[in-house]
Formats: sequence, C-alpha cells, structure tokens
Amino acid sequence: MKRTASNIITLFFFAVSSVGFAQQVIPAKGGLIHYTEGKVLVNNQLLEPKFGVFPLFKDSDQIQTGQGRVEMLFGPGLFLRMGENSDLRVVSSKLLNTELELRSGSIIVEYVENTKNNVVVLRCKNMTAYLLKNGLYRLDADLTRFQVYKGKAKVEFGGKTIFAGKGKQVNFNGALTVGKFNVKIEDDLSLWSRRRAGYLAMASLSAARSIYGGRMLTSWRYSDWLWDPYFGMMAYLPFRNYCGFYGDCYWNPMSAVTVFRSTPPGSSVITPTYNPNLGYATVPATSAGTSGTISSSSPPSATAPISRDPGQAGGKPK
Repeated sequence: MKRTASNIITLFFFAVSSVGFAQQVIPAKGGLIHYTEGKVLVNNQLLEPKFGVFPLFKDSDQIQTGQGRVEMLFGPGLFLRMGENSDLRVVSSKLLNTELELRSGSIIVEYVENTKNNVVVLRCKNMTAYLLKNGLYRLDADLTRFQVYKGKAKVEFGGKTIFAGKGKQVNFNGALTVGKFNVKIEDDLSLWSRRRAGYLAMASLSAARSIYGGRMLTSWRYSDWLWDPYFGMMAYLPFRNYCGFYGDCYWNPMSAVTVFRSTPPGSSVITPTYNPNLGYATVPATSAGTSGTISSSSPPSATAPISRDPGQAGGKPK
C-alpha cells in the first residue's frame, strides 16, 4: 500500500482551561514534527506549516528538507534538528526505542533525559551509533562523521567498535577512526539548534509556572511534553531539572517555584516574585516591554542567511 502524507495523524492543541495546557501529547509509539522553516517534505509531500497542528510520524516515514530546517520531538527530553538538504528515515519511533537512519545531510540530536531503559540509535551508511548518555550529538552523512559535543556513544562500523566521549569525532569513510574536534566551533545548523534550545527552555519555564499557578505542589512524578499556548510550542517538563549542552535548563512545576517565589528577609511567608538570576535572557524585551520571542524567532538571523519562508510551529501536509 502506498504511503501518503494523509496517513500521518495530526494533533490539535488549544487552551482548554484557565491554565491552557493539554495533557500528554507524545503517544507510546511515535514522535511529532514540532517546528519547520522553509521546504520540508514528509513521504515526498510538502508540509504546510499551520499553527498548533503537529503531524505525528510513524515507523518508515521519510522526512526531507530542501532549503529548510525541521525540529522533531521524540520521547520527553529527546530533540532532533535537521539541516538543509537532508534526508532522514524513521526506523523506530517508540518512546523507549528510537532508531533513525540519516541518508544525506546533517542532524543534531539533543538528548537531555536519558532514563534506564531508553535506547537511541543513529544509523548512516552502515555505521551505527548508540547514544549512551545525556548530551549533544551531530551526524553528517555527506562528511561521513559523527561528533560528540557532550555525552558518550558506542559506534560500530565494519566490524569495529569505538566508544566516543566529549570532543571526539568518529569518521567512518572506509575505516572507523576517531579524533578530536573543537566543540566551540559552530555553523548555521549549530547556531539554529542553540537558538531553538533557548526558546524551548523558556517555554518549559513558562509552562511549569502556569501549572504551578501559585499552588504548593507536593510532587511531580513524570516527564512530559505539554502544549504552551503562550509561546505557541510544546514545552518539555522533566521529572527532575535538566540542563542541556547549551546551558539552557528545563523546569517542572516543583522547581519553577525557585524562580517565581521567594521569602522576604525576616519573613516566613512566601510571596510571588521573580528571581532574574534564574530566568533566561535569551530573548530581550521589546520597546513596549513585551517578550521578543516571536519577533526574534520568525526571520532567519544574520548567522544563517538562508532564503526561506518564516518558520512556524507545527505543520500540515498539503
């Protein structure tokens, strides 16, 4: 049976209460396309961005970019960002068994929350990389290289196995070799990934604050993706606080209290306030005093001069 983009399930999220947050959105099997810029194809059909619509992808789905980029969400704390002119096949999209095959182009995987039973596997041209720890990883198919910015991975190719840690580059062009690279050097894809991580971290804090809502919660027992209508994107709320490679932290409702509530000197009463030392300065305020997130995220920055349509969260296949 021929697969078409119409086979992809889409989810719609909207404010359903005064808090405005939906329930869990990542299904037991499958991830979603969270954000796109420019030309993105799903199973050879053009993806049309639409606010609040997030296509789910399934095993064997093919995601391609032309002059465009795409951000994909898998299990809580697992982000994938794909650069221009790339081709990716979803081998397995299960929450505890994510397996992806990169056929061309480049991807960056931000792996924030590594639980005991998680298995994340990247494949490319007979090379297999198993992500063993939290971290940031990059795979370039055209350059036949795998880089570990932070974390640890087991790489297999041609009957040989290498374990690679922070700052290691594994080359798999004919033979499997390992060397060092400078984790501070960034290109357009790296800078875009950093910017996206900053936006997601701010959405995480916003969502955690809204769920907390001034109430004294006694526990937060799981990690989840929730829809944040204020930022127009999904928010990652971890079981425990996690900080990624870029220095951005992700919050849950229990920990958000440390940012938005404090005890005045000489008082035992906790009063609402804001601690600027724990917030984010990724996006400055506008002259009107409002958040500059949307205006900053729409056009490409000077560091990534690529002609494309303005990016949008979500999408709908044409």
